Amino acid sequence: MIKRLLSRYQNLLIVLGLILTLGLAACGEPTPIPATAVPTKANTIPATIAPATNTVAVTATPVVIATAAPTVTRIPTTTTVPATTAVPVTTPAAVQNAPGEVLAFSAENAYNHVKVLASDIGIRLAGSENQKKAADYISKQFETFGLKATFQDSTFLLRVEKGSNLTVSGENTSAKVTLIYVGSGEPGQTNAELAYIAGDLAESDNFSGKVMLIQASNRSLSQIIQKIAAMPESSRPVALLIIPTQAEPLLPPNLRVAALPIAYIEQAAGQKLIERAGNETLKVTLNLKFDKSNAVIRNVIGTRPAAGNNPNAPVIIIGGHYDSVPAGPGANDNGSGTGITIELARVLTKAYPDVEFRFIAFDGEELGLIGSQYYVKQLSVAEKSRIQAMFNLDMVTTGQTLTVAGSKNLADIARTVVVNQGYRDTEIRTSTASDGSSDHASFAQANIPVLFFNRQSDPNYHRSSDTIDKFTSKPLEQVAQIMQATLKQLLSRG
Repeated sequence: MIKRLLSRYQNLLIVLGLILTLGLAACGEPTPIPATAVPTKANTIPATIAPATNTVAVTATPVVIATAAPTVTRIPTTTTVPATTAVPVTTPAAVQNAPGEVLAFSAENAYNHVKVLASDIGIRLAGSENQKKAADYISKQFETFGLKATFQDSTFLLRVEKGSNLTVSGENTSAKVTLIYVGSGEPGQTNAELAYIAGDLAESDNFSGKVMLIQASNRSLSQIIQKIAAMPESSRPVALLIIPTQAEPLLPPNLRVAALPIAYIEQAAGQKLIERAGNETLKVTLNLKFDKSNAVIRNVIGTRPAAGNNPNAPVIIIGGHYDSVPAGPGANDNGSGTGITIELARVLTKAYPDVEFRFIAFDGEELGLIGSQYYVKQLSVAEKSRIQAMFNLDMVTTGQTLTVAGSKNLADIARTVVVNQGYRDTEIRTSTASDGSSDHASFAQANIPVLFFNRQSDPNYHRSSDTIDKFTSKPLEQVAQIMQATLKQLLSRG
């Protein structure tokens, strides 16, 4: 009977045995099971127990998850090194991980540089002997700090006014005018109708064949010139006559584009012209008298190359113009910016080794940004792309409010710095490429990030009274601190 039972249930026992065997295999230690064990075992199971295969697959799934788990836990390990730290290494911003050796800024040093430029040397008109003395002094300072000092020269046509005047129809006397720009003109007479403009210029205005008379300050003159340049050539005036809004000479206009004579007339004579122009049509004769000569514009450049003379290193430019107007020695405008530039060249000599620093004293700013425009024009496309920032320091000591303006990224950083350091009487704003009439504008027009430091309310602006005794060294230090903190944050960003 037992034999009959065994015979009857033989097949059932075989199936149960197989199931038991498979169950024990699935419940054993997972680590000794090779990755191919499950598929191999499935292949050896007869087709008659296909349902058992489904059972094995379900119980084997946790084994697959368990062996895959280490891979999951390793993923965060590889991503803890942010991708941004690797990618920007090939970009200018990424290589700045350590500031290197940053020396302490000395306001006394900066002040002494201003003293040499404004008191010992004096008026530094572009193309003059004093300009050459100033260039030599700045160059020697750069060399003392271990920088590579070079001159960048360009020539321009210098016109020196020699007694120009304006004659009004019906008068026997003539009013003295001071020529400040003659474009491509020649000495001689310009006879035309006078057109007085009391308000803002409109695009529809037509001044063809006329001498335009307008009131303007030194600050607004460049904007007026830009609007005239934007007019159709057939609508432009033949000359521009400016009545100063202040009792000061309009020297110079910092022109971008101009091909017409520009002169200013003294306030008293100008007001008489305004009164008459409101009641009658005036014919005027502008007598241009000037001498012409070729002169040299000389930029002074101090270069601190990046480590290993890396030709692809990011570039930081710090500078300001060192020339002055003929009226005065330019202690604030711009001995102040030049003095800070020279001192920062010493302070940053060994700082941020992966950056190339260029400290530049620009010439010809007072004649229309000639030096900075020439410098930017000589830059290749590759060089422009390497420049992370151009910091321009111009008139930074005299006046209550310090204005810091420029490209949005740099202005935002400067705003954070000013707030964190608690500086008062400081205005931070974003400006456009055409905003401002100083050397940073040449760079902004080439889409290079800029930041401009300036105090506008200087009562000695473009006067003989712009002398070293008008300010102390404290404002020099404030400007340097804001600029250095902005630079540090900029270079620490990836």
